[in-house]
Amino acid sequence: SPRIAGIAASGEPPVDRATDPGVEDGVDVPGELRELLAAYARTRLEFRDPGSGRDLVLHPEPPGSRGDWPFPGAAAAAVVTAWHPRSERVRDPEHDRRDLDDLRGVVLRAGFRAIDCVGIGVATDAPAANSTSRATDAPAEVWSEPSLLVPGVDRATACTWAARHEQNAIFWWTPSEWRIAGVLLRFPDVVIGWRLSSRS
Repeated sequence: SPRIAGIAASGEPPVDRATDPGVEDGVDVPGELRELLAAYARTRLEFRDPGSGRDLVLHPEPPGSRGDWPFPGAAAAAVVTAWHPRSERVRDPEHDRRDLDDLRGVVLRAGFRAIDCVGIGVATDAPAANSTSRATDAPAEVWSEPSLLVPGVDRATACTWAARHEQNAIFWWTPSEWRIAGVLLRFPDVVIGWRLSSRS
């Protein structure tokens, strides 16, 4: 099951709680937010590895699962977008594209790589992070969101970028974990595992 990490003071490592999003374990997560976090936790990420040129898919997995880290020299990577501010899909897509281009410029001027990627949400009845399903499954897509994968950035900077574009959260990826970290929405980190596959 996904874990929610306990809220820690600034600069301190979070304390992991072995619980599904919203299950009471000293952390009160409202039902509506719990559903949103569960949707985020089902998101897969598609991108092209700049090192190998391979098209890869990151799949959410049970906590503790991990694959081969694709960014040697980077301790972590953030996934940040400018699309669908506050998770509302009411704007002209062209507006979203302009904002993503603006975000890309900010990332590049700060000296980081901006790897194009797409976050893809899947239906609630599709295989989830605690499923034993593998690449033979074809879950129904319910939305896609162009984003930027930024290796080597620190989390505070990534959250600042996201906040400027009114994003509820970012994905925070390390060699050992795939986290959902709140930005405009305040919630304890959702901690799950990950694996990579090649996209055919």
